[in-house]
Amino acid sequence: MKIFIQLLLVTLLLISNLSCSQLEPADWAIGSWTGTASAGQEQTAIRINVREVAPEIVVDIDLLDLGVTGIPTRDPVITENTLELAIPSDSGLQPVLLERQTENLLTGTWSETGKVDARLRLQSTDLFTLPSEQRLTSQGDAGSLGLSVIMPENTSPPLAGVVFVHGSGPEARDASRYAAIRLAESGIASAFFDKRGVGESTGNWQDADFNELASDVLAVTETFAATTGLSMNQIGFIATSQGGWVAPLAASMTDELGFLITISGPATTPKEEGHWNVVRELRLAGFAEAVVSRADAIMDLWDLGIMQDGDFSEYIQALNAARNEDWFAQTSMERIYSTDLPEWFINWYQPVMNFNPMPYLADLDMPMLAIQGDQDEEQPWDRTADLLESLAQAGNDISIYIYNNVNHAMHLINPDGTSPRWPGRPTDFYDRQINFILESVD
Repeated sequence: MKIFIQLLLVTLLLISNLSCSQLEPADWAIGSWTGTASAGQEQTAIRINVREVAPEIVVDIDLLDLGVTGIPTRDPVITENTLELAIPSDSGLQPVLLERQTENLLTGTWSETGKVDARLRLQSTDLFTLPSEQRLTSQGDAGSLGLSVIMPENTSPPLAGVVFVHGSGPEARDASRYAAIRLAESGIASAFFDKRGVGESTGNWQDADFNELASDVLAVTETFAATTGLSMNQIGFIATSQGGWVAPLAASMTDELGFLITISGPATTPKEEGHWNVVRELRLAGFAEAVVSRADAIMDLWDLGIMQDGDFSEYIQALNAARNEDWFAQTSMERIYSTDLPEWFINWYQPVMNFNPMPYLADLDMPMLAIQGDQDEEQPWDRTADLLESLAQAGNDISIYIYNNVNHAMHLINPDGTSPRWPGRPTDFYDRQINFILESVD
């Protein structure tokens, strides 16, 4: 028995030592590693966060120039001097291998299929921790809406509040988290929520028109005001893309809102916005306006098919007649203006296609900042700027700012129109919004 106990103690000691040896190599990596990824002439700011979430090590990535935080990674492996992980992407897993050069320096590579390996150089920094986030529920017309609220940590009460308004599609709250963090650093609270039918929100965004989406925004705004103690005139909207139609509607439901910011938000109808891809392609290719009008007329027939419950016979006839014309191959008309559409889309698009936001924008009694990019491929930014300028000339408190070489997603693109490997935002993108908000509620 004594020998058995001695063997058992030795075994337990070995197991204990083995467990420690498995954990100890990871200790040096715990924290944040901040620096750059570079390939050729391109470079982007990156932060890799290594956290101990017992019993595991969890690694996530922030792309700081892009404005994305908390990108999950897979299969992190930490040895005495290396950190390996993989980043999920549409093109597959992207391996990252980092080697410890000194106590505070990692270097290595980030591999992506079909591209030159990026070089990483990262310095040790204190572990980045997300600000505390309250996860709440608001009651909307279609049921419950899951939302998050981020409060500034060093400013109480907040100087102002923002509710983020979605773009198109099934957008979850995560899309606005990085912006909310940036606002919190300047004393501004934020609410961002799952679109109906997404994440923790009930309902179905596919059968919700702009009025219904606007009512969701207002419901979240009321919950946000009650949670933060902010008055409605201290709260405003930051609306992206489709939000440029929804936010003015939501603002029209209350006369107390403090401000409105639209980012790549159209002042045109969805119908005109939908034609922009092809119109832009033809103008960039140097075709005359008569050709643009010809293409526009064909797209009008697609719109007619929508209103005729999917009867695209006239559009198909016109499309076939245009195939041999020299401009046709220069456009994405056939791909964008497909006739193979799900029934829900036809039912959804019919009531919103001709929605005109201008009367609602004209009635706004609050400061508005419209941010546009001059390489927007999704909506007619120049037409939107002209329409908003007409309102400003008529006395509305509207400021318009147009970024050069910036697309619909507010990403900087190359002068030749191509996208860089790591898109970034204009350096003053967030500061411009923050300054506008603080001036609006002052």
